[in-house]
Amino acid sequence: MFSFGLTKFGEFTGISWMQTSWLTNPTRALMALIIVSAWQMSGYLMVIYIAGLTAVPSDLLEAARVDGATTWQTVTKIKIPMIRGTIAICVFLSISRCFMSFDTNLSTDCRRTV
Repeated sequence: MFSFGLTKFGEFTGISWMQTSWLTNPTRALMALIIVSAWQMSGYLMVIYIAGLTAVPSDLLEAARVDGATTWQTVTKIKIPMIRGTIAICVFLSISRCFMSFDTNLSTDCRRTV
């Protein structure tokens, strides 16, 4: 993707910095690694966040609405504190994934000799 797909897109659109492989430049290789890691984890973490948000009691949200809480107040004062455990799980899963990204980094290193 980063060696062939984006280079073809760069040649087609005329964007000069996309016409070379992202894996040959250390700065762009790091960005490619960040994009890959974010793409791999985003769906998994979103499912966990959605499960946490659906576990927030609806009567609590209704009581806040009756008391005149705005949407922002409902999010910051009720929803985020109620999904504190979910946020902690997602943070620890993200940190552990960052520690496990060595294999992805090794596979994208174009200077590596086998």
